[in-house]
Amino acid sequence: MPRGRKKQLAGTQRTYQVLARFRPHVKESMELKLELMRIEAGKEEWTMADLVRHAAWEFCKEPGDKREP
Repeated sequence: MPRGRKKQLAGTQRTYQVLARFRPHVKESMELKLELMRIEAGKEEWTMADLVRHAAWEFCKEPGDKREP
């Protein structure tokens, strides 16, 4: 479903929204990974969206990029 774009100031970040469907076995493994991530300090409040955002960041970042998502 297309969404209209709102005008923003030059240089501001834009949000890119993605809708995804996963097979049941993928969703189950993602839920297990989320449980493991919640054990780490600072990640106790993570949601599935945070997990997907982090995975996308790790997949798309350039080699040697030391920034955190």
